[in-house]
Amino acid sequence: MKLNIIIPTRNPKLDKFNLLSIISQDIPVNKIIIINDSTNKKLDLYLKKIISKNLRKIILVDNKFLTKSNIPLKLGTPKWNLGVARNVGILISLSYSNLNTKTLFIDDDIFFKEISRKDFNKVLKENNLLGKIFIEGCPDLSRLEWIELYLKIKSPFKKVQNNYIEKIYQYLGRNSVYLIKKYTTLLSGTSDFISQIPQRNELSGGAFLCSKSVLETSFFSNWFDEDWLWFDKCRVLKKPKEVYSGIKVLHNSKRKKILVLDNLVSEEYGKILTNSLKSKKQKNILEIVKESIIYRKNTIKVILFSFKSLKDKDKFDRKIIKNLEKLLSWLEKIKVSKLISDIRDHKELNKKLLKNKEFYLRNIREVLNG
Repeated sequence: MKLNIIIPTRNPKLDKFNLLSIISQDIPVNKIIIINDSTNKKLDLYLKKIISKNLRKIILVDNKFLTKSNIPLKLGTPKWNLGVARNVGILISLSYSNLNTKTLFIDDDIFFKEISRKDFNKVLKENNLLGKIFIEGCPDLSRLEWIELYLKIKSPFKKVQNNYIEKIYQYLGRNSVYLIKKYTTLLSGTSDFISQIPQRNELSGGAFLCSKSVLETSFFSNWFDEDWLWFDKCRVLKKPKEVYSGIKVLHNSKRKKILVLDNLVSEEYGKILTNSLKSKKQKNILEIVKESIIYRKNTIKVILFSFKSLKDKDKFDRKIIKNLEKLLSWLEKIKVSKLISDIRDHKELNKKLLKNKEFYLRNIREVLNG
């Protein structure tokens, strides 16, 4: 039974980079595929040193590799590029897959903790599969969700809109403060706090398992929440069996800067696009996009109102209010035509990659075989 592991990596801190941890795992690995999406060249030397000791197992993919393979994708761009990195991983994994091969996607700051051999061996036998991975440590939250968790701490008796944030707070209570300190810059100070956290109902693109039949269904969009859109496409087209994979991991994320307007904007932009394409409403895409914008506006307005209603606002609260006001102002001016254009471009690229898939796979094999 073959297992390919895809690790998209982008400027990792080496003490939080999981490659050595993955190499040491006693699991039936066929290929470890590192997609180097970094803008920092210092990583190259580190990777070459490790790869030289594991030549048969590790494949390193960068822009030079893509150029040789005539793949119309680019790594190491300044802005969000995780969708592209995952698409490159799909193509490389498919070039080393047969009907029974499984592919494990795992982000570069996620470490193996525990594997249930019984559950893991069972899912490896499935041929139409999406495998869920239990994630401890840093929860997979957007910046706005981190802000909501901070709001919940400030007003613990007031329900927030996001049910998953409510779930985290009900589980951790005031210990949610340490979660925010450890994984974000919203609160000053640091924390060594690590805890199990409630799992989302949705899978995470940061750590999941899938069969070849699911892997070749579609390609990722290149905007925030690209993983949720991909999972939705796979469910619609393949109706895969979704089961626990038997794998537990630790998400050892570096501290995320929350109050960065460009990042807040980028995440909202991605949410609008993903929500629009996931919509099952029988309306034209223009109407659906407009409804998605209104929904995101209303979500932010409720959070902003809650912060403005706080009695004893500190400097962090005022900074959050200022950023939410700017985010709302940006949403008021957002160009629907640009959103429609990005949706069209994604669909065209997805169609092109699917149509020419065998051509790319043949090129990949030729490059890798020298």
